[in-house]
Amino acid sequence: MKPWMNWLITAALVAAAVFVARGVIQVSVGDVSLNPSEPVRFPEVTGSNLEGQKYNLPNDFEGELNIVALVFFGNHQSWVNSWLPTASTLTKENPKLHFYEIPTLTNDNKPFKGLIDGIMHSGIPDRTAREATITLYLDRRAFLKTAGLPNDRTIYLLLVDRQGKIYWRGDGAFTPELGAKLEEAIKAVP
Repeated sequence: MKPWMNWLITAALVAAAVFVARGVIQVSVGDVSLNPSEPVRFPEVTGSNLEGQKYNLPNDFEGELNIVALVFFGNHQSWVNSWLPTASTLTKENPKLHFYEIPTLTNDNKPFKGLIDGIMHSGIPDRTAREATITLYLDRRAFLKTAGLPNDRTIYLLLVDRQGKIYWRGDGAFTPELGAKLEEAIKAVP
């Protein structure tokens, strides 16, 4: 293969990874068929934060309770960002509570993991935020089904313990009503 062809292939792969990471290219799994008789819980998955630390979730969540923002596409980031002030306040007020942002990508993106994680790492200047961002590369349809989530067209905020029990779920951008419901759910957990 000629050297210029290697360069062209590399450039195309880098561009594709950037487009996937920014949500320009979207591979949606659409709606998931849910069986109401199956218990929903946070699935057992592995991933790494943007500082390279490996996690086996939900066991490795640091908080007794954890606010988990599941994001599926880069263009959903503004919805996650709308939750950050409330999550920051709640975690400062409650030492048993931690916040995580979890970009949840399909296995199709796994060959580009290093590149995608590198782009996200460089886009987040705050080390604490990078440590709390755990990227998953997985079978998204199975993940959604286990967690009882109908599709990947929005973000989900979950209140989860280390055993994977989901105490509360909200979706979409922050609203005062959703924020109040999350606070109520936190207070209601024994």
